[in-house]
Amino acid sequence: MIKVINVTKEYGKFKAVDNISFEMEKGEIVGFLGPNGAGKTTTMRIITGYFLPTSGDVFIGEHNIEEEPDVAKALIGYLPENPPLYPEMPVNDYLKFVGLLKGVNKKEINKAVNYVIEKTSLGEKRYAKIKTLSKGLKQRVGIAAAIIHDPEVLILDEPTIGLDPLQIIEIRNLIKEIGKEKTILLSSHILAEVQEVCDKVIIINKGRIVAKDSKENLAKKASSGKRIILKIKNFDQNCLNVLQSINGVQNYFYDEKTNEILILTEDRENIENDISKLIIENGYSLMSIREEEMSLEEIFAKYVKEE
Repeated sequence: MIKVINVTKEYGKFKAVDNISFEMEKGEIVGFLGPNGAGKTTTMRIITGYFLPTSGDVFIGEHNIEEEPDVAKALIGYLPENPPLYPEMPVNDYLKFVGLLKGVNKKEINKAVNYVIEKTSLGEKRYAKIKTLSKGLKQRVGIAAAIIHDPEVLILDEPTIGLDPLQIIEIRNLIKEIGKEKTILLSSHILAEVQEVCDKVIIINKGRIVAKDSKENLAKKASSGKRIILKIKNFDQNCLNVLQSINGVQNYFYDEKTNEILILTEDRENIENDISKLIIENGYSLMSIREEEMSLEEIFAKYVKEE
């Protein structure tokens, strides 16, 4: 649904976006990550047609955003970091106004408003003025406005910024629900949000894409081996000596608070069995053993620092 091909955006000699390419399929939720000034917002504005690229092409479906802007933009719903709401308007009137602007047929506008109000759980605030709503409810109104014309693609820029923990959970659940039907590109500084909501991740730094893949594949590429977590009931100092003697163990870290040991190992078959066997043979009680993937925070830091 989204195809970005060799896109560059220059401001004089400065390249805000430097020859980036990626594709998104229908039904995917993709996290778009990068440090401040990395080029995320510029890229999203190019995809939505707000900016034109200096070079390269963007396709929404089969339509080039530069050559067929009206058709391509009709397929997009966009929620900027600060939604352009009209505080004096009631929610119902605002959504009707936005829907008509986006080309919803007058005969269908009430049906469309009813649908997005139900989808975003705004029924109790339908006739409330937007200025009286909480930050979380205003975000819901912004999302409702973004999907009022039933677009196939949804671009979300920091959709949960400034929300309290409960509101964040509600918006995340809403995004996952909408993602069953739409293609969603989600930019966020909250990596736990991307970890929970997104199927794939794109990491951009200094205008260039430094990584793009599923979270699982990025973790494998970022890590040179396996990360194994052990919990041993009768742990003592000698246990660390036992671990150190196991072929393939590269390093280990003991957490006194959780009584867990993080072991960094070579990525070889059956190494967990070898560890379990040797620990039990040396008289220790193995309470649990599991493999742990790198967190998205660790993956992000590794790719950005390497770049």
